[in-house]
Amino acid sequence: MTSTASFHVAALAAFASLALAALGCNAGDLGDAPIERCVPEGACDESMFHGGISAAQGDATNGAAIFAKDCARCHGEAGKGLLEARRVDMTSPAWQASMRDGTIVKLTRAGKAPMPAYTYADQELKDLLAHIRRLEVAPVTPARKGY
Repeated sequence: MTSTASFHVAALAAFASLALAALGCNAGDLGDAPIERCVPEGACDESMFHGGISAAQGDATNGAAIFAKDCARCHGEAGKGLLEARRVDMTSPAWQASMRDGTIVKLTRAGKAPMPAYTYADQELKDLLAHIRRLEVAPVTPARKGY
């Protein structure tokens, strides 16, 4: 093999390694799917191996303070959303079931008009998620008329 061919093989191998490293960590995306391994080793956050950022890892009391400071002005103090602003009702069991933790993280970090993007640390996101999950109100089941 000539030195030029060796150079091209080495360059291709380096490019492939970088591409795999980016794909292995989803380019930094937290996502919803657990990650089994990361290439190169050590390039991913350890929490990604445990299902990403989740409400189960957070402190709802700390999350309530974050929610009151940054979210309540549009989502309301109780998370029901402000009627005049047409915000989502975070207390709705249907909304809670439709929103995975990773989806809430993505929306919070990226923003979605008119909501701005927020740059919370991972632990703050875990705390905020724990509070948001605590907002769910059980659906009212009508009393059954029995015999």
